[in-house]
Amino acid sequence: MVDSSFIARWGGFFDAIYSFDHKQCESLGIKYLHQFFPIGFNHAKAVASSYEHTITKALFIGRDKGRGQALIRLAEALLECGCEVDFRILVDERFVGKTKYHVTELVDYRDYVSASAGADVIVEVNQPGQAGVTLRALEAAYFGKKLITTNRSVRELSFYNPCNFYILDVCQFPDVGGLKRFLASAVEPVASSLIYEYSPEYMLETLMRNHRCSD
Repeated sequence: MVDSSFIARWGGFFDAIYSFDHKQCESLGIKYLHQFFPIGFNHAKAVASSYEHTITKALFIGRDKGRGQALIRLAEALLECGCEVDFRILVDERFVGKTKYHVTELVDYRDYVSASAGADVIVEVNQPGQAGVTLRALEAAYFGKKLITTNRSVRELSFYNPCNFYILDVCQFPDVGGLKRFLASAVEPVASSLIYEYSPEYMLETLMRNHRCSD
């Protein structure tokens, strides 16, 4: 964990320290770097184009982390909208009250990427205080999917489009009518130039440009 004590003790050993979080950069005086999707730009586009869809499918894969009840309410609302639901909420085997949406084994990352590319809607329910660009937002943009999210800061993203993003209020029961209208509309493609800024290639180019050694 990078915090003020880490900066004070180890900062002098690095040319620069980066964070994906604007607030952390401001509070610690470190440099901002775009979050990046951990799959090559062209490969991700190829994966996304390899799937065909006949019914709208919504996907969530992740740990419970206190989000289980909100996710289950959303899953039930999506079913009411006629949506296929693939929710895999990871819990411990000792967890009491498992539902059809709970799993007890981690999902391999390749399977996770395949499931994301094969879905139409990606779901994220963030923990309190979490902000900025998330990997699920990038998955949605890279794979040409819609995103249902509790992260209001997505409005600040360069590729934000209300046709592709549905901002959920976890304090209220999901609006079935609003969800139906959102699901019924077509995804609007994101310009490749905007997505590329969040690619591993762009991240490496940025680091090389910022730390080019002089002859």
